[in-house]
Amino acid sequence: MGESMSPHLPFCNKSLVNDTVLKYLGRKCWKIHSLDISYCHLVTEDGLAHLIQRCAVLEKLKLASLMISREGLEKIFSGPLELSSTQDQTDGYNQDVTTNSDNNSSMFSRIRSSTINLLQLKMLSLPVLARLDTKPQTATQTLKDNHPKMQSPRVHRQLVELNLTCCRSIDDSALNVISTACPSLQTIYLGGCPFTSPSGISMLLTQCKNIRDLFIPGHVIADEGLELILEACPLLETLSLCRVSGLTQRGFNMIGDKCRALLKLYLTATGVTNDSLKHLADQLSSSLEVLELAACSSINMEGVSYLLSSLTKLKRIDLAHCTVGNIFKSVAVLDTVEVLDLSNAFVANLNGIRDCTSLKVVYFIGSRLSAKDIEQSGYTGLSILR
Repeated sequence: MGESMSPHLPFCNKSLVNDTVLKYLGRKCWKIHSLDISYCHLVTEDGLAHLIQRCAVLEKLKLASLMISREGLEKIFSGPLELSSTQDQTDGYNQDVTTNSDNNSSMFSRIRSSTINLLQLKMLSLPVLARLDTKPQTATQTLKDNHPKMQSPRVHRQLVELNLTCCRSIDDSALNVISTACPSLQTIYLGGCPFTSPSGISMLLTQCKNIRDLFIPGHVIADEGLELILEACPLLETLSLCRVSGLTQRGFNMIGDKCRALLKLYLTATGVTNDSLKHLADQLSSSLEVLELAACSSINMEGVSYLLSSLTKLKRIDLAHCTVGNIFKSVAVLDTVEVLDLSNAFVANLNGIRDCTSLKVVYFIGSRLSAKDIEQSGYTGLSILR
């Protein structure tokens, strides 16, 4: 496989991934750029440290739902690891593989007998190799050391994306470790991290000045907390506040006031109101491209119409579980939208949809519209999913 290829292994069985597997991959796959170890609950911080410290060009790291503490992050991002001679390392790994279970043998045989050149592998997902059709091999085969003798830097300047979704042990002190070890971060996922606070997130954003995509769904954040976060990173391009509670109209208005470069905004299941939508539309009229408002019970067609008529670059909007009535009544409000999600939304009819020439896909999953209503819409250039 050529150096330009970026293969993604379709792993699906998380129960086979443990520290021994990570140690093997650390020796064989040190060129990977993207690594996904999400939901592999047999992996420990020691195994992660062993692998990540050897991935000198790692750019994206997904650790969703793993139990990682501040001490664990320090271990993972500290380096270099003390290494013995090449022969000693090889013997040690042979012993690890030999003494482990048949599951490990199966895993290693799948890795070694796959058609992928491990030294050129750039993207690796480790919720696991069970889908690979391979011939069985013995677990005692000699593992040659193809890893160069190099040291992993203490500062991981190459890491640009970190996913810590549902890592419930992550707190503000852990964010402090990340801000020191990963100064080049551009994307951070912190949903389901209940012990992180607005002040901790603000500190992270202040230190990692390149962050453009922030995902903090499910947090409890007051207006003052959101203000701390937004002031620390005014150049945000993506902001996810799905299911965030504690915000008032002042907080939602602040998004438009402080993040004028915002391209994607996710507000699913929040308390955003029509007045806040109008304010956001005025402030983000020439930038916002993607907006999710699913299950926002405080909005209706008044706010949505104003929003759609003001956002001149909007490409996708999610109004699932909302009351939108006849959203197609005024064609002008949909002259840029390409994807419209009206799943489980109350839609009165499809009058006017045939004139919305920019629309490419509309989701009507769970809607009350009948097949006859959709057929009579007369818009043959549209993909309608229901």
